[in-house]
Amino acid sequence: MNTRSVTANEVRLPDMAEGEAVIVERYGKPYAAVIGAEEFKLFQRLLAMFGERQPSELSLSDAELAVHRSSEAGEDVEAFDFALLETHPA
Repeated sequence: MNTRSVTANEVRLPDMAEGEAVIVERYGKPYAAVIGAEEFKLFQRLLAMFGERQPSELSLSDAELAVHRSSEAGEDVEAFDFALLETHPA
């Protein structure tokens, strides 16, 4: 991932709590994320560790996350459309 630095006086940064990420939306869709410096260092270390081969567990689809949350909560998932899982890129 390419990065570039911008001085703080060139942008308007939101107030953030420690360990918090701020998602910037445009037209109701995620456009950018603002994370703290320590979280960014962790993110860079993870990228360096995985390189080009990102584990599929880090790129789960919304459908897969819904199934996981339901199973962890002990909820019945019979009404879930499992065909949605077939559309996830392998």
